[in-house]
Order: sequence, then structure tokens, then C-alpha cells
Amino acid sequence: MKQNSLRFSEDKTLRIIGLPLTSDAKILLVVLDEITGEKDFCCPSLSALSDLMGCSEHRARKSIRETQSKGFLDVDRLPSKTNSYRIEWDSFIPIESESLNVNQYL
Repeated sequence: MKQNSLRFSEDKTLRIIGLPLTSDAKILLVVLDEITGEKDFCCPSLSALSDLMGCSEHRARKSIRETQSKGFLDVDRLPSKTNSYRIEWDSFIPIESESLNVNQYL
């Protein structure tokens, strides 16, 4: 099944920014999206994820659990003891760009 993947754009940025997640979890989604590219899923190691996120493996694991528990990330354990990650873009609530105006806080 082909996922409705968006090109990383202002639309994706606004969708991620507006999520009720910690900063680490939002960074995780950006990193996973970049790794995934045009595919539906990716299988990076925890070590690679933490390096790309600029955090410890513990914080990366915690971010994975957070995004998975809120339904934004699907994690499957593969037979090779590797995890497969798929961002659930359909579960993101689209937000209007007018409702997120960072300049109003400056």
C-alpha cells in the first residue's frame, strides 16, 4: 500500500510543528522522513537515529515510544532484530498556516 507521502515542505513542517509532541519526537519525525525519502518505511539502527538526531540512544528510544503511543509512527519488529519505521501522515491533523504564525510571538 502506497503511503500518502508529502515532499518535505512547508506543509510537512507545519504538520510536525503543530503536533502535541516533545521537540525530540518532532526531530525524530523529520529525520525518519528524510531517511525514508520516496519509500513507505525505513529501517535505521537506533545508533544511526540517535546520531542523526544529535541525542543519546535513550532519548531516541523515548521519542520513538512517544510518537508510536500517540499514533504518529508505526514500528514493526523485523526478524533480523531491526525495526521498521513508517510515519502515519494520515493521522496528522492538518493545520491552517494562519493559525501558526511564529512572528506574533516575536
